[in-house]
Amino acid sequence: MPALRERSDILTLALHLLQKHASPCCAFTEAAKRKLLAYNWPGNIRELSGILMQAIFLAGDQPIDAEHLMLEDADELTGEAASEDYPLTLKEAEIKAIKMALTASEWNLSKAAAKLQIGRTTLYRKIEEYRII
Repeated sequence: MPALRERSDILTLALHLLQKHASPCCAFTEAAKRKLLAYNWPGNIRELSGILMQAIFLAGDQPIDAEHLMLEDADELTGEAASEDYPLTLKEAEIKAIKMALTASEWNLSKAAAKLQIGRTTLYRKIEEYRII
């Protein structure tokens, strides 16, 4: 598969994948479109698909906004996650989703738990387990 940075149809592809994932929101805000276009995609369609699945989860039934797109520069990643050959582990993805939900809810644990579709006690346990501060 070719790298996404070599493609000129990122938005069309992203919309196709969004519909394929049967998302109820099926739309991007203008800020999200700009973020998708500005990102220097190091990976391929699988990377885009994974990022969109995470954005669908974070957006709920709202249109996907820039804050829902978890795009990072390679120099922000550490260890194995910095390589195209090593996607985030489930634990890393869970920590990232929890941190995003906490930030988006301004650390309101009830709202963050609802956004993550988990119980508040489960969120407390995961915050403690992963030492998220």
